Amino acid sequence: MEAFLPTVIYEDWFVAFIDVLGFSELIKRSESKDEAGDKAVEKITSYWRAIYQALRRFESVNGQTSMFYLAASDSLVLAIPSKAINGSELESLRELCIAVGSIQWDMAIHGIWMRGGISQGPCCIDRTRNQIVGPAFLKAYELENKRAKFPRVILDTKMIFNFGYESKTDIILAINKIKLASPTTTWNTDVLFLWPDPQRKIPVHIEEDYPLFIDYLSPWKIEENHSIIEVIVELLIKEIYLVPDYENCAGLPTT
Repeated sequence: MEAFLPTVIYEDWFVAFIDVLGFSELIKRSESKDEAGDKAVEKITSYWRAIYQALRRFESVNGQTSMFYLAASDSLVLAIPSKAINGSELESLRELCIAVGSIQWDMAIHGIWMRGGISQGPCCIDRTRNQIVGPAFLKAYELENKRAKFPRVILDTKMIFNFGYESKTDIILAINKIKLASPTTTWNTDVLFLWPDPQRKIPVHIEEDYPLFIDYLSPWKIEENHSIIEVIVELLIKEIYLVPDYENCAGLPTT
């Protein structure tokens, strides 16, 4: 029996810890045998489907199943070995961000908001037992719990210097400019939110509060029709979560 006992061996991973906001209330409402209960069940089902679709996207684009995931009620963990994609840390981080961003925008349409953190570091993951432990996981959890603040997924700022960059803009531009060669990708636009350069004279409506986070609305920003963004904004207004005006900050057309 002892031969089958797990052993903790750390390897370098990118880890995302995500909290699904308001999920507990959804679970409670899902017990009701009425329209509200049916809608809650529909939203929960959409959540599981979004995770599945994000993983399928990753597999179809990269031809591998290296991404680990663990979903437990309102908590979601996604992780990828730091050099899983072409031996590149930057590309591997981008792929994890795309997976997370895909789930974010799938859920936003249904009025489900996510807050989380992404870190890099030592981690032990046992796929067979669905277990994860290590400093990278703990840091991702702390980022979500203490720093994320709004419904968004932020990245550990230490990665700026760990990757050898001098500023947040350098790493944002580096990640955003990577274009995946596969025609099956569904994300060929910015991955991280790029704060406006003061030299561009774009009006900034909010204070820059955190340098790095996933721009999950990016695929829709490049479309002339911003109707989907408008739907998401309307849904956000109905919620209790305080959300900065990032879209105006990015210079999108305003009404």
